[in-house]
Amino acid sequence: VQDKQANKGRLFIAKNRNGPDGLVFDAFVDWSDVTINILDRDESVEKLQSTTDALTMLKEKYAQIQSK
Repeated sequence: VQDKQANKGRLFIAKNRNGPDGLVFDAFVDWSDVTINILDRDESVEKLQSTTDALTMLKEKYAQIQSK
């Protein structure tokens, strides 16, 4: 529930015929139009210290995506 409210999620690659499997990627997810953007490793939501930091980062990322 907290991930959904914060517009974040994880993409899990269980099997991959042509490469490594068992990978987990952090993602920014806009649930209103089902837009999914994979975050860079250094932008990982898990590395943030607080919910406020996560919300701030997600707002900035969303604004950046909207301006493209």
